[in-house]
Amino acid sequence: MIKISKNLNIPTFRLLLQYLLLNYLYLINYFLKQRQLLPILFLVRN
Repeated sequence: MIKISKNLNIPTFRLLLQYLLLNYLYLINYFLKQRQLLPILFLVRN
C-alpha cells in the first residue's frame, strides 16, 4: 500500500477523493429518499 501511495500523483489522488465523496453523497441521498429522514440532513449541515 505504501508503494502504491508513493506512485500515485496528486491529481489522481484528488480524483479518487472526489469519486469517494460523490459516492458518499449519493449514499446519503439514497438513504434520505428511502427513510425520509430530513432532520438528519439538517443535523449534518449544522
